[in-house]
Amino acid sequence: AGRKLSEIGQYEQATAAWKEALGIADELSFVQRGLEAASLLAKEYGRQGDWKNAAIYAERASDKIQATAPMLGLSSPESRVMAQQSQELTAISVKAAVEAEDPEKALAALTRSQQVQSAAVQMDGQKEAQAEVREVLAKEEQVVALAQEVKRLEAMPSSETRNSLLES
Repeated sequence: AGRKLSEIGQYEQATAAWKEALGIADELSFVQRGLEAASLLAKEYGRQGDWKNAAIYAERASDKIQATAPMLGLSSPESRVMAQQSQELTAISVKAAVEAEDPEKALAALTRSQQVQSAAVQMDGQKEAQAEVREVLAKEEQVVALAQEVKRLEAMPSSETRNSLLES
């Protein structure tokens, strides 16, 4: 929804939609969706020249990249997309730091980007570790889905069926 709103020039509504999406993604531990929403917010705030907010959301998105990209290596399609996003976010972070006259933050953003890329290069040669990481990430998604289902069941009125499902 945020992309459509942005395309038609409804930037405030787009920003609100992306903030809501980011909140939901964070609450449900959907890293990829959170990365996407935070990246879009960083880019939009950068487009508006609001470098303070651009930096905040670029950092949030970079945190998500840093948590997952090195585990994927360089050869996966996901990691290539994340590498591109990382470069875009680094550019936003550096621009925000320059606008704030904070060269230390600019250097920190560049260093962080380099560290993520180095970790991805190291992981690229470890195919077994990549497979294990993907398996863990898939299991994390399953746990999140189960937790959502438990919350949904807990919100329902008490019944034998509900109680039986919650016990199992």
